[in-house]
Formats: sequence, C-alpha cells, structure tokens
Amino acid sequence: MHGNSYSLKITKSQILRTPSFLDYINNGCEINLISGIDFTGSNMNPRTGLNLHNPDFNHNQYFRAISQIGGILLNFDTDKDVPMFGFGAMINEAYYESISHCFAMNGNIFRPEA
Repeated sequence: MHGNSYSLKITKSQILRTPSFLDYINNGCEINLISGIDFTGSNMNPRTGLNLHNPDFNHNQYFRAISQIGGILLNFDTDKDVPMFGFGAMINEAYYESISHCFAMNGNIFRPEA
C-alpha cells in the first residue's frame, strides 16, 4: 500500500423517503382552502379594463388563477367551504375611514366562506 491510502467503513445506512402530497392526504392530513385577493393600488386603475379585478371573467387574472388552482385543491378540502378574504381596499366608507387590510369578501367576517 502507498502512504496515501484510506479506507472507509460504513456501519449503518438508511434510505429516507420524502412523503408526497398524496401520502399526507391518504394518511389523514386535512386541507382547508383559503383565498386572498389583493385590492391594492398596484393592480392598476379598474377603469382602464386592464385591472386584475376586471369584471369580465375572461380577462380577470385572479378569477382564472383561483378557478384553476382552487378547482384542484377543492377536491381535497374536507368541508368544501372556502373562506375568501380581501385586502387593500376601503370596503364601506360609511363605517371605515381607512383602507382595510383584511376583510371578508362576502361581508361576513364571522362566516367568510363563499
């Protein structure tokens, strides 16, 4: 043997498996989908038609994202009730003097499910 020879002795080895999303679901993990929508000024003026909150659902990026992702995740939601919150808007000028950073999209903060 040469002076620079080394040996390695392995005393124990183990293969660890990383669980998948379905492993969690199949073993009892429950999912509850929650949605949040950004109404801040960074979404552009709604009068231009380019706003992310465009009422035309064919051109509304939020609607498309929530529909596509939510449609998949809702299959795993245990109660199928989806709380929907918004932030960055003045929701009722008669009661609020400033912008709300968390409000129920349906107006009921105690039962915000849609």
